[in-house]
Amino acid sequence: MVLTDGVFSLFLVTYQTMLLVFLARHAGLGPAGIGVVLSAMACGGLALVSTGGVIRLIVQAGLHQTTTPERPGRMDTVRFVQWGSMPLAGLLAGTLGGLLGAPAVLWTGAAGMTAASLPALLSGPLRATREMPAMVVEPA
Repeated sequence: MVLTDGVFSLFLVTYQTMLLVFLARHAGLGPAGIGVVLSAMACGGLALVSTGGVIRLIVQAGLHQTTTPERPGRMDTVRFVQWGSMPLAGLLAGTLGGLLGAPAVLWTGAAGMTAASLPALLSGPLRATREMPAMVVEPA
């Protein structure tokens, strides 16, 4: 799940960074138009762009809460990987944008977010999980 989160966050922020450039330069939208598009995306009203990610995060948070003993610090690694990939994503978006252009970076981001699910899909224990496991409680 840590690998899935890191890769997903990297490509999500790469996509989001270049989306603003694309909407301004290629779609010709001004600030109000960009605001409308981003608002529609946030509400899930534009091609259901973020629905899969939201479902994944909800299920994953539940799985983390039930399988991690009562030490929240153990989950810090996951958060570090998620947030730590964001500065790298901005650099990746800018570099690829300069080389390939905004549309290609959007496709790269979308492909990367989709491919991010592969480690979870290929994980035997995660694939075999059909219901939420019982909560793990460490002895006092």
